[in-house]
Amino acid sequence: RNDQSLGHHWLRIRLRGNGTSCNRDAIGATIELRVGDNIVKRQVSRTRSYLSQVSADITIGLGKSEQVDQLLIRWPDGSPQNVEGPIAAGTVLTVEQK
Repeated sequence: RNDQSLGHHWLRIRLRGNGTSCNRDAIGATIELRVGDNIVKRQVSRTRSYLSQVSADITIGLGKSEQVDQLLIRWPDGSPQNVEGPIAAGTVLTVEQK
């Protein structure tokens, strides 16, 4: 158990594909977050190394920032989806493909 309180923030993103043009776990989707002047990019993957398996959720450390200004998702089928902020830190955001 990790009960440290360092004053840093995070956002967890859970993507759900539509199941027809994109797989349900959105594996292969990319996200781009704008936090102040910084841009953070990640890709949804179920592995990190040889013979490993991890959650498809993406957790982003935001440091001292208390919100995300904008989130852009590019689904595996190539379609973009924009989520306007502010998005509060310390939450789990579930986004379903439109």
